[in-house]
Amino acid sequence: MAVDLGTGLERLAWARTRMNWHRLVYGRFARAAPTGTLDAIRTATLLIGHGITPAARGPGGITRRVVGTISPDAVPLGVSAFVRTSYDYWSLFGPLSVSWPAVVAAIEKELLLYSDARGKLSRSAGRHP
Repeated sequence: MAVDLGTGLERLAWARTRMNWHRLVYGRFARAAPTGTLDAIRTATLLIGHGITPAARGPGGITRRVVGTISPDAVPLGVSAFVRTSYDYWSLFGPLSVSWPAVVAAIEKELLLYSDARGKLSRSAGRHP
C-alpha cells in the first residue's frame, strides 16, 4: 500500500513539475546505478524499515528476492547513501520501525550472502566437466 501511495505522489509531482522521471524519483542517484538496482534498494528499504527482514519464506522471502535483484557490481561501495535517501522519503508517510543503519546492514548482509553463493557456484561449475 505504501509503495502505491509513494508512486502516486511521485506521479502527481511529475505531472506538476514535468521533471525528468528518473531525476524526480532517484534524485542525485539517478545515474549512479541501473534503475532496477535503485528500485530494489528503495523497495528493500521500505520492507526492511517496516521489520520485514530477509528470510527463506513468507514476506521475508519477498524481501530476499527484492534484495537479490540488486547488482553487487552496481554498489561496490555499499548502499548506505541511497538507503538514507530512500529512508527519509518513506518516513514522510509514517515512521519506520527499523533504523536506517539496520536497514543498510540487512541489505549489505544479504548482498554478501548472494555474492558468496554466486562465487561458490562459479567455482564448483569450473570443477565439473
